[in-house]
Amino acid sequence: MKTLRKISFKQLVVDNKYYLLLGLVLLIINKGSAMLIPYSSKFLIDDVIKNNNLHLLKIIIIVILGALVIQSITSFLLVHILSIKAQEKIAHIRTQFFNKITYLPISYVKDSGTGQLTSRTLDDFESIRVLLGTGLVQVMGGILSVIFALSLMIYLNAKLTLYILTPLIFFGIIVYFIYKKLKPAFKKRKAIRASLANDLVEVFRNIKMIKGFNSNDFSTNHIGKGFYTFFQSIKSTIISANLILSAGILFIGLISIMIMWFGSNMVINHEITIGELTTFTMYLAFLVSPIYEITKASSQYTDANASIERINEILQLENEEANPNGVKIDTNGNIIFKDVNFSYNAIPVLSDISFEIKPNTINAFVGKSGSGKTTLTDLIAAFYQPNSGKILVENNDLSSVNLSHYRQQLGFVFQETFLFNGSIKENVMLAKPDATNLEIETAMNNANVSEFLTDLPDGINSLIGENGSNLSEGQKQRIAIARAFLANPKILILDEATSNLDAYNEKLINESIVRLMKNRTIIVIAHRLNTIKNAHQIIFLDGGKVIETGTHQELIDKKGKYYNLYNTLY
Repeated sequence: MKTLRKISFKQLVVDNKYYLLLGLVLLIINKGSAMLIPYSSKFLIDDVIKNNNLHLLKIIIIVILGALVIQSITSFLLVHILSIKAQEKIAHIRTQFFNKITYLPISYVKDSGTGQLTSRTLDDFESIRVLLGTGLVQVMGGILSVIFALSLMIYLNAKLTLYILTPLIFFGIIVYFIYKKLKPAFKKRKAIRASLANDLVEVFRNIKMIKGFNSNDFSTNHIGKGFYTFFQSIKSTIISANLILSAGILFIGLISIMIMWFGSNMVINHEITIGELTTFTMYLAFLVSPIYEITKASSQYTDANASIERINEILQLENEEANPNGVKIDTNGNIIFKDVNFSYNAIPVLSDISFEIKPNTINAFVGKSGSGKTTLTDLIAAFYQPNSGKILVENNDLSSVNLSHYRQQLGFVFQETFLFNGSIKENVMLAKPDATNLEIETAMNNANVSEFLTDLPDGINSLIGENGSNLSEGQKQRIAIARAFLANPKILILDEATSNLDAYNEKLINESIVRLMKNRTIIVIAHRLNTIKNAHQIIFLDGGKVIETGTHQELIDKKGKYYNLYNTLY
């Protein structure tokens, strides 16, 4: 997929220039035909009514009907062509943007939060789409209306037109400076909304816990503060936009008074006919309406500009160091840590870690919560880079390895299973999108997924709901294991997958895990020590340091910290 580094409204316009040029032609036709209707009133008053000219009246009516038909057709084509094209363009860029996020370092994604990134992916692009579609049409249409109306007003009476231009120009300058100051406010509003979205995602995701602790009101108060902050940010932009509209009403009123005064005097002095003054006044509406359209579009432009800045902040971030030109290694699972130190947000997590994992062995990380077990597996998967020290895979520094090729040889089964809102088949295929039906079926059989498929309405194609909400925990874990079977990894990382399951599901999953572990290098994050007695190596962590290593029996014989923990638990 094409790499997206930066977007700009100018570039979006250039990329769609042919559609916009077509839109411009349609606009000229649309606005030109609209101008015929008020201009006909001049002839209606000065010629038809004054001279009882019914023949001219018929011609005027035919012209007006034709103008209305042209307006109707061109209006439809404008919205139809530009809006659909804008939707298509934004869908394409939004996909590229999402792809960019998937290549960013995990630390950035983790720190940003799901709500923030969701807001940037959906809301910010929506602001651009609105402007690129109907908003831009409003601006161009408004400008054309002003040009046509002013041209005809000058043609009717240049002196009267000059009287109204001064306040109009003054009003335009005021609008420009107000919207120039509004841009930071729009950007701040988007940031607040994204933060609020993040909080809402967390609350909805943990609704069972909130209900369980009867903390509905507490959560509401917390979210309510976010809503009020969001309201305050919206209020400032609403007040500014409303100020412009109110000023616009005042200026238009003043202009109308000026036309009444100067125009009436000109009629009295026979400098202008009643029909011309009436037509002139009607064209004033073609100046008023565009002012509101341009004002609204200016707000959309400011909003879209703020969105573009937020989007570009992410687009210009450096991708994860994937080393596409790095060494492509075929690993057997030989991993060596040499004096590895790692900190996260300046907080030390691992200190002077050294050990070796040999091919086709079972290795278990043991320790209390926060001891660094998960961080070690994250480093093995190269989700993070150590601050110092080396991680060697087949004697190659992991920092110089082609990560895409390397990760194709890794498999994961986590305690908390990730499933997306699709079918069972689609969730399994995440590990290998080009898998054959036979490969998928074999993986499901090995993971004991087939055992519950007959109970589902659509079998393998059954939809599982958000994060597998239509399935039990045991069923979700079996799908995750089927995914690992399909990946056929050389290194398998297990975050003890049976710790929260009933006896029946634990038995089935343990059977499938035993099959999955054959002829692979296994790394287990152990929560229950009785499940790792057969491990070839147990690495005991405490406070981010390796305290003891050995087999279960060797560590029991040492009577050290592992021995004390084991006896405490069992």
